[in-house]
Amino acid sequence: IQTPALNEIAFGEWEGQTPDALAARYKTDFTRWQEDGVAPATGWAETAAGIADRVQRFLEILFDQPHRQVAAVSSNGVARFFLARNPEAFARLRQDNALKMATGAYSVLVFSSRHAPPEVAVWNCRP
Repeated sequence: IQTPALNEIAFGEWEGQTPDALAARYKTDFTRWQEDGVAPATGWAETAAGIADRVQRFLEILFDQPHRQVAAVSSNGVARFFLARNPEAFARLRQDNALKMATGAYSVLVFSSRHAPPEVAVWNCRP
């Protein structure tokens, strides 16, 4: 399934900036985003509600498929919105400063039903 629901977050003014440049220009918002993990900040082209909505649309498409197992490829930022559907796991990873997936890493979230939070089988694992 190809869908724009899995596209990278539209970072707007933040696009292509280094963490140091973002911290200098958007100190409060950058710090909050680093701590919170999903909160969009000033200058982003998308809202948290918009990103969460497209994640939900993807899940609805997914649950309407006959497949029992699906691999979805997306960005670290969008993956956090999938993870946020399990507030307990999200809070634990945020507390451990482990929300951000490293480049080349993968995560496995298991969705057993439309409404149940996903189980985190693997998060931020290098192949």
